[in-house]
Amino acid sequence: MPGLKLKPPSEKETSYIYKWGVRVEVVENGSPGCHWICLADETCRRQGTNFTLSCNRTSKPASHLASVHNVVSLRTQTQQNEKRKRENEIERLRSSSLFKNNPRRFGLLVEALRIINNNLPFRFGEYKESRIVEALLKKENVQTTINAAKVTHAIIELYSCAKSEIVWIASWGRLVAL
Repeated sequence: MPGLKLKPPSEKETSYIYKWGVRVEVVENGSPGCHWICLADETCRRQGTNFTLSCNRTSKPASHLASVHNVVSLRTQTQQNEKRKRENEIERLRSSSLFKNNPRRFGLLVEALRIINNNLPFRFGEYKESRIVEALLKKENVQTTINAAKVTHAIIELYSCAKSEIVWIASWGRLVAL
């Protein structure tokens, strides 16, 4: 077509929209501009569906692919799955009896567990466990002050609960074996 110049993506441009269409340079009113032409199906090809790429941003073509063709990037799918998993984990914790009976104690124990797991810092960051704890404790307003004495007490409580659970499972296993 006259006035259109194919502009392939560079090596750094990895958006999935370039698998479903082409970027072209169009000269309109004496000034060049970039457009993306959708080639995902016959209807878009016949209609010449295209979008102006302002500053080479790909959000309009991406939303077109998602809404019309049900095509989303692998990264978007992964993010949605992570969000669903996190929401399910939060709901499971919210439905626990300890959370219902004493939410501040629950918050302290969860924070103590986070501190015990040495892989996390003492502040909230971009970690899966941190996001779950933050979402649960911030939404429900069950914050409590955390100091060394409370953390020590929580660690002792967690240890004794784990020990009694292990003893119970071991004795139950012996009864089943007999």
